[in-house]
Amino acid sequence: MVNKKGQEMSIGTLLLLVLGVVVVVVVILGFSLGWNTIFAKLGFVPSQLQSLAVACPGYATAGFSIDYCKFREISTATYANCEHPEVQATAKFTSSKPSCSPTAAQSFCGNLTGNARTIKINNVDSSCPPAA
Repeated sequence: MVNKKGQEMSIGTLLLLVLGVVVVVVVILGFSLGWNTIFAKLGFVPSQLQSLAVACPGYATAGFSIDYCKFREISTATYANCEHPEVQATAKFTSSKPSCSPTAAQSFCGNLTGNARTIKINNVDSSCPPAA
């Protein structure tokens, strides 16, 4: 018999060890950076616009006109509320929808801080004046 100084490690054991380390790293990153960051990178999180399309019928049913009309940033320099054309086309409204002010986009644009810039509000290009 050959004198062995250490015991051999099977490939299965080695793979389980590597997999365990990967899981621990993902769990640590999830708790430190937030799970949304990890799942968004993997493509498991719905887009901001899709999330809005799911939430808007609830706002309409409950009569939450402030939340229904509130603009949210859906991507860089792009904002939408429940009156966005894609939200209206995909959301399943079962009750009457609250009406937003016709000047809501201009009011929202005026409340943005920063320099003059062109942004999209509900899929329409808007030019916001610089903040006073």
